[in-house]
Amino acid sequence: MSWRSVAQMGVCAALLAGCSAESLPQSRFPAVEVQVGVEGISGHVEIVRDFASDYVTPRDLHIWLPPDYSSSSARYPVIYVHDGQNLFNPALSKYSQIDWGFDEAMSALLAEGKVPPAIIVGIASLEEERFENYMPQKAMTPEVREHIRSDFAMKGWDMGEVNSDDYLRFVVEELKPAIDAHYRTQPERESTSMVGASMGGLITTYALIEYPEVFGQGAGVSTHFPIGDGAVIDYIAANLPDPARTRVYYDYGTETLDADYGPYHARVDALMLDAGFEAGDNYVSEEYDGHSHTESDWRKRVGEPLKFLLKDQDAN
Repeated sequence: MSWRSVAQMGVCAALLAGCSAESLPQSRFPAVEVQVGVEGISGHVEIVRDFASDYVTPRDLHIWLPPDYSSSSARYPVIYVHDGQNLFNPALSKYSQIDWGFDEAMSALLAEGKVPPAIIVGIASLEEERFENYMPQKAMTPEVREHIRSDFAMKGWDMGEVNSDDYLRFVVEELKPAIDAHYRTQPERESTSMVGASMGGLITTYALIEYPEVFGQGAGVSTHFPIGDGAVIDYIAANLPDPARTRVYYDYGTETLDADYGPYHARVDALMLDAGFEAGDNYVSEEYDGHSHTESDWRKRVGEPLKFLLKDQDAN
């Protein structure tokens, strides 16, 4: 069976058909660069260069493995994170040379017994395509498109055609099956999470709605809900994920770009709670006073979404 045939079968279809993940083709991982003992990195990180896709431009993957991965036969929950080059290595963090510290946070939480071990898959973004990949496509009505295009033009920015539906097809049909084939994962939706910051929080929200059979929980950090004057909130309101099957975390600060986020998050909070999500249980929305729209402040609180996403999970 060709790799493309496996991908078209959908997530976990090969497993349901009776073959193990390890028996699937490994052609999308011809080699990995192992980052161990690198300054600024805590633990074992593997980089896959230019991961190929039929849907979007190839991009790098940055994958953190739990400390016991090489000595265990366990399978692990997986967290997919956007802007993956910014997660572990400060030298690669393109915006500030300060990484999110996912590796340090996970290492500390594991040592304290606050989370189970998990695999973190960072999906690198491409600066020239980031908005197009991350803006929820079905929220782009003609009116919203013109609103955003006009706003971009005032700032001297170009806006390409939004292709986030293809981006999510890449994640769901190509990336996730490859990760499940190459690593010992728990492929079920309950063990599959997504995280993103700013526009990455929008594509995370979109994934929870568009692929509820794939992602059981997600976290948006400083999610850029003001885009298109809340256009994505209107989309969420009409397409809410099932509160009985979905867990959602949001947070934001009060400084720089985040200073405008409060009213938009209040709208999201109201519609989520009205739909049956329970605050503090399957829905968390936190304001961090004094935090800005930066990796340095996201780093300070990254442990909170990790604890939320990994609650009641374990390696097996």
